[in-house]
Amino acid sequence: MVALVSKFLNFANKKEKIHAKYGMDEKKCKILRVVTQSHLQNTPIKVRELIDMSQIASPATIHKTMKGLIAQKLLKLNEDPTDKRVKYLAPTPLTFKFYNEIGKEMGA
Repeated sequence: MVALVSKFLNFANKKEKIHAKYGMDEKKCKILRVVTQSHLQNTPIKVRELIDMSQIASPATIHKTMKGLIAQKLLKLNEDPTDKRVKYLAPTPLTFKFYNEIGKEMGA
């Protein structure tokens, strides 16, 4: 049991270092996870849908955090081909690099 706790704590410390390297906080992690999961399920998420997710944060906080992730190149905006007013969020190659680093620490 002690070995498992030690292993978890070691992982948590390494994960925190990776988060610091990418400038991630809890809200950024939640938003990035929602967008990436939607992308992997082939159900792209609209900016409006993300902003309406009050369980993450207020709309203003989500918008500010989303803009920060775009500036960091962890998210990108894609226009809807039929309605230029509609924007979708998508992960970038840097997003997958971030998750791969964490996955390696998990032993995945």
